Amino acid sequence: MVGDADAVAARERAIVVTDRWDEGDEADLALRSVAGVLSRSRLVDVLVTSGATAGHHHDGAFDVEVLTADPADTPTRAVVMEALAASSAAVSPRRWALPAPADTILGGVEAGTWHQAGARIAAAEPALVLLAGAPPAAALDLIAGLPASTRVVAMPLTADERRLARDGVTAVLHAVDAVLATNPAEVAHIARLTGVTAVEVGVHLPGNPHSRREPPAMLSGWPYAVVVGAARHVGDEAIAHPEAADDTFGMGAWLAGRLAPASPSDGLGPLRIAAVRGRELAVWERGRAELWPVVASRSDLWRILAFARVVVAVDPGPLLARSVLESLLHATPVVARTGTVAAAHLQASGGGLWADDDAGMVEAAALLMEDADAAERLGLAGQAWAEARFGDLDAFAGRVEQACRAPSRRAAPMPAAGEPGTPGVPGAPGQPGTQGEPGAPGQHRSPGETVRQPTRTVAP
Repeated sequence: MVGDADAVAARERAIVVTDRWDEGDEADLALRSVAGVLSRSRLVDVLVTSGATAGHHHDGAFDVEVLTADPADTPTRAVVMEALAASSAAVSPRRWALPAPADTILGGVEAGTWHQAGARIAAAEPALVLLAGAPPAAALDLIAGLPASTRVVAMPLTADERRLARDGVTAVLHAVDAVLATNPAEVAHIARLTGVTAVEVGVHLPGNPHSRREPPAMLSGWPYAVVVGAARHVGDEAIAHPEAADDTFGMGAWLAGRLAPASPSDGLGPLRIAAVRGRELAVWERGRAELWPVVASRSDLWRILAFARVVVAVDPGPLLARSVLESLLHATPVVARTGTVAAAHLQASGGGLWADDDAGMVEAAALLMEDADAAERLGLAGQAWAEARFGDLDAFAGRVEQACRAPSRRAAPMPAAGEPGTPGVPGAPGQPGTQGEPGAPGQHRSPGETVRQPTRTVAP
């Protein structure tokens, strides 16, 4: 046992500094995936800079400490957050969603937690520091105080322009040794807004072999499509008013109406449409909708995705489009909206179709529902790509380690205004292509084949 203890003590230490932890969303999955890889060969501590109450606990392999602002500043922070929560215009109590005055106030308050984080890091002398999220300008002081031997890596965890455009974020991304991104869209956004070339490491999505055993009872027996959207609750209104096609249930009703003429004489059988919004599930058969018990777990969703003929991604998430990746891992083709992270996955994999509007998405889904061979071909192409990029833990770990151990660039000067590599200047590293170029958003080109935009139109 002494030898084991010595081996643990000799391991490198890594510290994750973040404004978010254990929130159960896509960003949390991405952060935990990277932190989990780091914990394979390091002791990993997590410092959370946005806590309301100071605390310390163990979370699996991670030692987590929640830092709070100076007690004198706590009332100010509480007033700002309460006012934001009470505002009907508030989308999220997160810093990047705040009006500028409130953001400035909280920036001053929360700078204190970053100074605390700097003190913890100086005492621990870690070999690696991971700044996860969009750190404020105060993080520059933390970075400047670290020895050259300490690697500093940033992981913005967003493709949101508002968050990347916050004061200090660009300077921080230029000050670190490497920047990690989860997908090509995030790489392009970071390059365009900050001039920094991020390394796309992806994320690891664990599989579940049980999801392929049998379909859910309410969907077994006949082909079905799945519409996947966000977890916003609107009750039965979308079923009563299917014209609300921007909502998940509304899109499900629209697609059900489009396929309603199908009958056993068509050789298709009674097609079904399922719509999953958060934990809510609605199923249409021959135009009639029925609400079913909630989707209780991620495994339940996997079973629904695994046996579908096609998945329609209405609002699959801005960072990873996780439900799209899980569909591809189960060899189910996907239909998405042009310009989204989901569409970028389909462009890279050849695992589905994308369209510019709701009508085009409905037509693309109908096309695949009516052509099982095309659906299978696209699904297998998507599966091969997704397994290689997101299903292989060792490959994911290799990308993370390679990025974290790459030669330091902290001493590299920031490009002068107007030079290539400066935000907004053509020729910046990773600058995305323009509309009309092969591979640019909206171009229906996938490996090995050209996917055409459905030409049929349908009234909502």
